[in-house]
Amino acid sequence: MRKFKLLTLIMLLVFLVSFAGSEQNVVIVGGQNQGHQRNMSSGDPISASTVSAQANTNKMMWFGAGCLFGLLGVGAAYLIEPTPPATSLIGKNSNYVAIYTENYKKVGKSIQGKQAIWGCVAESLLVSLYYVFVYVIFVEAVTDPYYYY
Repeated sequence: MRKFKLLTLIMLLVFLVSFAGSEQNVVIVGGQNQGHQRNMSSGDPISASTVSAQANTNKMMWFGAGCLFGLLGVGAAYLIEPTPPATSLIGKNSNYVAIYTENYKKVGKSIQGKQAIWGCVAESLLVSLYYVFVYVIFVEAVTDPYYYY
């Protein structure tokens, strides 16, 4: 029984550590960073779209999709194209809009795919650990000397 408690505690710690380092998306609707974002969007469309895609992509959702759906979640992450916010394209010329949209989709897909892959790997590790723990518990139960009495 002590081994089961120890293994359960280790599994819980691994699970908590895997989510402790994950980021949460924070969208600032005003404040100090808004002026910086306006300056970025008025100049270079590639850097502006990269910053915007990194800020607007829901990383935890794609991590969860990788955990819950495995390879289907990873496939969906690469098939579903993120759309840039329309507010960042208002008043821009067509060349700027085309470059911004193309780079936003490319960066967004990359982030979605990486997060889904990490989710799939985390889920695989947790399932593997679960089966190892179940196997250890089963072997302990079968080799227990009290089992034969």
